[in-house]
Formats: sequence, structure tokens, C-alpha cells
Amino acid sequence: MMTIGEFSLRSGLGAKTLRYYDEVGLLRPARIEEKNGYRLYDEACLERARRMLIWRECGFSLDEIKLLLDASGPGENIIKAIGRQIGVLRIRRDEIDSTIRRLEEISVDLSGLKGNEPAVEGDDAPPALINRLRSISDALTTTVATLNEMLAPDREAP
Repeated sequence: MMTIGEFSLRSGLGAKTLRYYDEVGLLRPARIEEKNGYRLYDEACLERARRMLIWRECGFSLDEIKLLLDASGPGENIIKAIGRQIGVLRIRRDEIDSTIRRLEEISVDLSGLKGNEPAVEGDDAPPALINRLRSISDALTTTVATLNEMLAPDREAP
């Protein structure tokens, strides 16, 4: 049996996370000492933690991971869940590729402006330059919003 500290070192999961996983029923200790409340983990818990980390790396939510781990054998539900996750990851990849293309276009546009346009301020700026800069600003705003959505997945565990 391992204490929470030992288990934390071996599994790579922090003690706070392990307490949370116990609370939500995702990873329960093998035993809890009655006299002091210490959580004790065994090798089966370590194996479950390793499988959890694999599913997490694949982008599954904690709720999905619980269902996957609690399912008996590689049944149809697991296969469907994996198929759905592959679809989600492909959509994310396409969104990221699209965002990269937009940023590259903006970079080219900005490079084209650098040194090719006269330095102007305020009312002296040509209308075409002002419109182009507004367009670039709008594109950057959209891109930043898209990146924020993609890079801020649901926060579930500490």
C-alpha cells in the first residue's frame, strides 16, 4: 500500500487532484485508515491512474474518462467514444489550421505595409491605409477570440 504522497510521486498526480478524484468517484483509494483518515493506494489504483492519464491526453473529459474506465471490456460504447473524440480532435485541428492561415495572411499584410507606406499620423493617413488597418485589426480580433476559445478547454480538475 502507498500513502497519498507515495502514490502521487508514482502516478504523477498531485495530492489535491487525488483528493478531488476520490471526491468525484473517479479514482478511489484502496483503503482509508479509520484512525487517521489516510488514503492508501495499491497497484490496481496505480494502473487505473495510468489509464486515466492516457484518456486525458487523448482529450476526454473527466466524466467521459469515468465512463470509459467503468465500462467492462472494449465494448461498443468505448469504440463509439473514441470515434467521437477523433472527430472532435479533427475539428479542432481544422480550426487551428484555419487560424494559422489567417495569422499568416495577416503577417504577410503587415509585412507588405512595413516600409512601403509613408509614415503618417492622424488626418494625413490615406483612406486606403486606414481601411486596410481596420480590416487587419478586425481579423486580429476574430483570430484572438478563436484562439481563446480553442485554448481554454473546460476546466475540470485542479
